[in-house]
Amino acid sequence: MYSKPVISVIVPAYNEEQCIGRCIKALREQQTHLSYEIIVVDNNSTDNTGALARLGGVRVCLERRLGRAHGRQTGVRAARAEILAFTEADCVVSHTWVKQIYSYFQLHPEVVGISGSYRYINSASFSSHIVSWMLDGTSFVYKLFSGNYSFRGTNFAVRKDVLKKAGGFLQQSAPFDDVECGVRVGHYGSIHYLRYLLVYTSDRRIRGRLFKFILEFIWSYSNIFFLRRHGHDHWYEPIR
Repeated sequence: MYSKPVISVIVPAYNEEQCIGRCIKALREQQTHLSYEIIVVDNNSTDNTGALARLGGVRVCLERRLGRAHGRQTGVRAARAEILAFTEADCVVSHTWVKQIYSYFQLHPEVVGISGSYRYINSASFSSHIVSWMLDGTSFVYKLFSGNYSFRGTNFAVRKDVLKKAGGFLQQSAPFDDVECGVRVGHYGSIHYLRYLLVYTSDRRIRGRLFKFILEFIWSYSNIFFLRRHGHDHWYEPIR
């Protein structure tokens, strides 16, 4: 009989057949003796994402409603652990990612969530430096004004009971359902930013379009958090 996992890793995925294999490989090759589970949520893909995830030996759930928030919520409902860790299908986590997440929650029982950093896979040095500065800078500014750190969809973890109290992920806040969820989770305790908690992700969102991406980010973020409008996921071009 399998022991109950201490961490559930949730990966929403839509048409990610090119990336899902390496994502699962990194998650399965974690340097830890901890019991953890990997849940890939197939967000009604039209390619072989679901089939490849099953071949990778992980749990696969189907969510027919499109949107990462729907995918994340389906993963939450399926999860058996009390700590939920989230990444995305085009990401490769570090070999100690699961162990670092669990250890931090054990050492800091007052913390309700943590968020990590990311670097781009095979990206130009200029783009990597720009994004690194943006991550640290926006994290500092967000903490300065809100009193807490935010979640980043590529790399964060949260206590399951607190996430449920906060109401989970809301698709109407996409593409910043992760950040908006973090605002509500932060009402129940501290969210910490761990710069050393790294994942590596595809640079497809910025490749050849860095400044357009920045404009998309600013426009959508402003509409959701300053103008209090919802449903601005369509401002982001579907990059695959």
